[in-house]
This record gives sequence, structure tokens and C-alpha cells, in this order.
Amino acid sequence: MTSSSVLRAMLISISSAFLLGCACYFFLDIILGDCMFFTILPVLTASQQFKKRYYLIGLAISIVLCLIIFYYQSSNFWRSTETLIIVSICLVLISESFFSISQRFRKTVQDLEESQAMLKSVVRAAPVGIGSVNNRVINWSNERLSEMLGYSKSELHNHNARFLYPSEEEYIRVGAIKHPQVENHGIGTVETQWKRKDGSIFDLLLSSSALNPANLSDGMVFTALDISEFKSALQQNAMLVKAIEHAAESVLITNTDGEIQYVNEAFETTTGYSKNEALGQTPHILYSDKHSDEFHENIWNTLRNGQMWKDRIFSKRKDGKTFPCDLTVSPVFDDNHAMVSFVAVMRDATRETELEGQLLQAQKLEAIGQLAGGVAHDFNNLMLVVTGYGELAKERLDKDHPIQSDLDQIIHAGEQAAAVTRQLLAFSRKEMIQPKEFNLNELLQQSEKMLKRFWGETVLLHLYLEPDLGLITFDPSQMEQIVLNLTLNARDAMPKGGAITIETTNIVLDESYAKRKFNIEPGAYILLSISDTGSGIDSQSLPHIFEPFFTTKNPEKGTGLGLSTVYGVVKQNHGHISVYSELEKGTIFKLYFKRSNHIAEPTQAASTIPEIKRGCETILLVEDDSAACEFIFETLKENGYNVIAARQSDEAIEAFQTSEIRIDLLLSDVVLPYMSGRELADALLLKQPDLPVLFISGYTANAVVHNGTVNEGVHLLQKPFTPLQLNKAVRERLDSR
Repeated sequence: MTSSSVLRAMLISISSAFLLGCACYFFLDIILGDCMFFTILPVLTASQQFKKRYYLIGLAISIVLCLIIFYYQSSNFWRSTETLIIVSICLVLISESFFSISQRFRKTVQDLEESQAMLKSVVRAAPVGIGSVNNRVINWSNERLSEMLGYSKSELHNHNARFLYPSEEEYIRVGAIKHPQVENHGIGTVETQWKRKDGSIFDLLLSSSALNPANLSDGMVFTALDISEFKSALQQNAMLVKAIEHAAESVLITNTDGEIQYVNEAFETTTGYSKNEALGQTPHILYSDKHSDEFHENIWNTLRNGQMWKDRIFSKRKDGKTFPCDLTVSPVFDDNHAMVSFVAVMRDATRETELEGQLLQAQKLEAIGQLAGGVAHDFNNLMLVVTGYGELAKERLDKDHPIQSDLDQIIHAGEQAAAVTRQLLAFSRKEMIQPKEFNLNELLQQSEKMLKRFWGETVLLHLYLEPDLGLITFDPSQMEQIVLNLTLNARDAMPKGGAITIETTNIVLDESYAKRKFNIEPGAYILLSISDTGSGIDSQSLPHIFEPFFTTKNPEKGTGLGLSTVYGVVKQNHGHISVYSELEKGTIFKLYFKRSNHIAEPTQAASTIPEIKRGCETILLVEDDSAACEFIFETLKENGYNVIAARQSDEAIEAFQTSEIRIDLLLSDVVLPYMSGRELADALLLKQPDLPVLFISGYTANAVVHNGTVNEGVHLLQKPFTPLQLNKAVRERLDSR
């Protein structure tokens, strides 16, 4: 072969290898789907890596061909240029294919390694425990599962998961639920409990998935999520929701636009709106006409400014009736301090309002009673002088003296004034009483004939008396006064006639009733009901009927002391009185007296008053009112007593100490300046322990009387009294020594 032939063959080999190699590469890329031709063609001439790659390939092939040609230079086969080109193409194609395959294999291995690294990072950083099991035997787990359980991996691996469950039953239950789920759906989830290494039990959510859905025996991978805190929070939220739902106060939640989103059961009960009726509405459905639009707008402005609003308002129920309620509304903020809703707590204040009204009424009556009691005390002293001297004047004059009738009028007027005083004292609960146990039915039956005489034939009386009525402890004369006052009021309310019904019954007042009323205790009571069919009392007058001198009658028909007397007497005896009335529908009074469990003593007939004996004993009289002191002094002197009079306690002590005659009786007013009558008596009893004491008073708020009842061992004469009553009391006290 000539040198020119060799040179020619080399040039052809190099150029053919380069061009055909490039063509094969493009062809393979298109066949394998990379379409590199269309991607690299615009930058083909600029790719140094591409040029270097194919220069080397062409150079290698050319060298190989040259060697082969030189080695087989005698062969005709290699003399053919076409043969050389075909061989070059085959070699380039083979080399390029191997190159491409190796590149793709390396890339696949690299991608697989990256995926495995990423998966390991995910498993390591996962907040849940992850593991794999085969036939429920743990063969792999992540670090989080060990942290969750307290077991190391070696303690977990190759062990059946049974030891993680608190009981065999729970282990079986989880398998029975989860495995069918995996078989049917490829994944199974169940809530269960596991036991840590330290013995503590916690709640978790266990999810499993088959490694090979076609063959579950290949094992499963599971995740374990600790949901103890979540369940605890869920239980607390459920408890909170239940507490709100069953709270006694109404709870209302709205969004910032005022649309109601939640109401509880108390809201439904209080307002009459059901939950379905309230949701989607606004609080306008509760607005009453007792508040202006500006009032409600001020509430919303306060809330929108992020402030709480609290006050007592009047709301409206579904039926249109208004009721007082204590309302507290607060804005609710999220974690970003953005206002998201408003929550309102509403408490029905109807009962509190009624109790407050009763308290105010009781306080007003108490204040009036204090005033009336004070006036009655001073008035008693005046009436004592008027009637006392009237009685003395009658005794000193001949029976046919022309002024005897005038004195009778003076004494009668004094007695009437004294009766008014007693009514004032009864209202103020300062009248002295003598309570005893008796059957109310017997008193009513004895009073029936007398009452009918007062009423006339146009008024019918109906008595409904419980046969086994319990006993009450009360002053019988005061009870007669109560019945008389109430029935006379009833008669006056029926000028054209009607019916009066008197009922008695045993009753027990429970705590729920006592809570609705002011100053009444639960327990066993006797209920006395007196009702009529008269004209009734209007709502404006009803709150004032127990006030002294308040009356709806004409001035000539009443003084306004009848019901105030009833009120005072009932309260003084620890009872309770209520009234209900409507115009033209009549009135009913209900009086509650505490029931006694004692047996009543038989009533003894009143003994005749014996003739008052005259005396000669020495009496120390202590009375700060000069007129009353003079009247008592003269009365006792006329009856033969030796009287030493003193106006104050210090004068009395000095008179006692300087008296040459032994004092046989201390007759003292209870209310004295500087020292009370009881304190004076105690001081003198230290000097003379056997000294008899007789107190006189027209007022009970003192040391010798408790709640209107004279203390045991104390002798008291109530003002005003007549000379006969005074002499009788003094004689009895002296004779009792």
C-alpha cells in the first residue's frame, strides 16, 4: 500500500468516524426520548465538552482503523473505502451506546442514593414513631419510637408487640380492627393505648400499611402518634362545652357582626327562643322598649373598642314580656390579638329584683316602725297622765256630779288614743306580747259568731279548717286582732255583699320558696288564708298597704292602721305575710306561722279580779317624765303606800342609800337617762338581794324585753295603765315576796 493510499484511508476514517459518530449519537438520543438534538443544536458549536468528546472518539477509531489497515495491507477487503466507513460507523455506534448506558446507570444510582438519604432524614425527623412488623413482631423502628416508649431499639426489635399493650384484650381488639382494614383498603387506623417502659399508659393513634398489598405476609410499616395531650385537651374542651351548655346562666356568642352563633340551654329556657330560632339572628330580638337605641349602640361601641360591658338591663322574651337580667359581654381575641367574637353571659335577675324590692319595702316599714315606736312611747306617757288623772278625778267626785260625764268622755278619748298607740306599737313590733301554744282552728270557730255580727247578712263566711292542724305559738289576743282587721277590710271591699273564705292548712315551705322571699326560713308552718270577692287593690297601691296611715278607704271609714298592725304583729311573732290582689277579682292574704310540735295546755277560765287591798309599804318610784311620775305618786299615796320619788337613776341610788326606812319595792321606768331601769335594779339588788322590782314601760326595745316578749323572771306593767291596774300590779308584786 502506498503512502498516499494510507493517508487517504486515514483521512476518510477520521472524517467518517466523526460525522457518523455524531449522527448515531443524535439518533440514539431521539430513540431514547431525550431529544437532545433539538436542545443542543443551537449551541453545538459553543460546547467545548461536546467537541472534545467526539474528537476523542473519532481519533480513537481512526487510530484503530489505521492499525488494522496497516496490519492487513495485503487484504483486499480493507482496500475498500466503503468497508472502512461501515466498520467506523459500527465502532462509533457501539462505543457511544456503552457510553450512554454507563452515564444513565450512574445517574440512576445517584438518584437512588439521594432518595434514600432523603427518606432517612424524614424518618429521623418525623414527630411520630415509625416501625415495621412481620406477624406483629417488630423488626425495625426509628428513634422517635424509642423516645416515646422508653425502650432502646434492641429492646424493641425481634419482639412481639404484645408487651406494649396494657392488656391481652386490647392487643386482640387492635388486631381484629386493623388487619381487616389493611386487607380491604391497604391501610388501617385504630385508637389504642400503649404502655411505656416505666409502666405509664398513654393514648396513641396507630396506623399501618402493607409493604406488599398483594402479600401481607411480607410485613407492614406502622406509625404511632401520641395523642394523650390531644385527648386531654379534647376532654377539657368537651367538659367546658358541657359546662357552658348546662350552666344556669344564659350564654350567647356572636361574631363581630353581631350574628348569633351559639346559645346554651339556659338561654332557651330564659328567653323562650329555641336554638334554631336564635342562630343567625342578632341580639336585637332581645331588645326591650325600656332602653333606647342609643343605649344599645353604646354597648356595641364599648365592645368594638375591646372593652367589657356589664350592667343590669331589661330584656324581652319571645312572648314579649320584659324581665331584668344581669348582663356581662366581653370581646374574644385570637392569638394574633384580633377580635373574632363576643360572648355574653346573661342571668335572669327577676328573683333578685323582687327580693330587693321586698328588702327596700321591709327597710322602709322598719324605719317607719322605729319612728312610730318612738312616738308611741312618748304618747303613752301623755295618755297615762290624761286617763290616770281622769280616773282619779272620777273617784274624788260624787257619782252624781255634773262633770262626771265630761270625765267619762276624757277617759274614753284617752282609751281610744291608747288603742291607736297599741296599734303603732304592734306595727313597730314593740308591743309586749304573751305568746302561748294553741290551735288556730279553735280560735276561728270561737270567733265565727262575733265576725258574722260585724259583717251583716250580705256577707257569707266559708270556713275550711284542716282537721289535724298543728299548733302555733302566738298571742291569742293578737291573733284575734289579725283576723278581725283582715275580715273587716274584706267586708269594706264588698259594699254590695260577697263571700269571705278562711282556710287553714299544714304546709312545709322548702328552700326554693324561701329563696324567693325575703327574710323567711324553710320549715313547717300553719297557713292561714283569708280571701274575699271584693273590689281588689290596684297595682300602684299594693306595695304601700302595710304602711301606717295608708288607706284606700274614705277618711271617715279608716285610719290606715289596720293592715300595718297586722304586718307588725305577724313579723313580731316570726311569721310571714303575703298578699295577692287584682281589681274586681278580690284579694287574698296568706299568713304563715311556724308550726309547733308541743302539746297545747288546756285553756283555763279567767279568774275574777279580787278586790285590791290597800298597802303601807315603802316604794321607791323612778320615772323621768314629771307628769307620769306625779300621777303614779298620787295614785300610790292614795292607796296607802309610802312613796319616795326620783327622776333619774343617780337620784334613786342616793335616795336608796340615805333612806332610813327599808325599801319594800322598786317601781322603775325601763327607759331612763344615763342608766336604764334594769341597770338600776341590778345595782340596788347588790345592796338588797331580796328587793322586789316592778318595771313600767310603754316601749319594748330595752333590756327587760326580747323581741316583744318579757324576759323570764321580769315583772312589767305596760303603759298606759289605770290606777286600778297600777295598784293591782304593785300589790301582786309585793305579795309575791
